[in-house]
Amino acid sequence: MQGKFAHKVSGGKLLKVSVECDGGTLDSVRINGDFFAHPEDSIERLELELAGIKVDNLEAAISKFVEKNKVKLYGISPRDVAYAIKEALK
Repeated sequence: MQGKFAHKVSGGKLLKVSVECDGGTLDSVRINGDFFAHPEDSIERLELELAGIKVDNLEAAISKFVEKNKVKLYGISPRDVAYAIKEALK
């Protein structure tokens, strides 16, 4: 299964995702939009980290990645990313 979703988060930032999933497990995720993350390569590393994650564990996995890697997200939250991915899979 694959899908795309664009979401205006609270505060007006645009979050876009493109997702491929097989049997409830993410195969690949692309995340982009008009938000910022620091360090700059954090989003690319998060995309790689999410491959193999069960959709049911999504928000926890994103939050853990952000905390472990001391990522600063500006304009979006882990909850926003998880929501957009789940919506893309509907």
